[in-house]
Amino acid sequence: MIDIGAYHGDWTKMVHRVLGSLPTLMIEAQPQRDAMLQQTCHDLEDVQYVSAVLT
Repeated sequence: MIDIGAYHGDWTKMVHRVLGSLPTLMIEAQPQRDAMLQQTCHDLEDVQYVSAVLT
């Protein structure tokens, strides 16, 4: 699963609650969201995060 515009990671967390653990890549352009999204990676299995702007 790819969560583009992950922001707080809420969508990723909800999908993992409903569907179970899925390999997930969260992408977020705002560097101030790094700490929260890194915590989500720590809390959930098979979740990765990158800070990037997609064009």
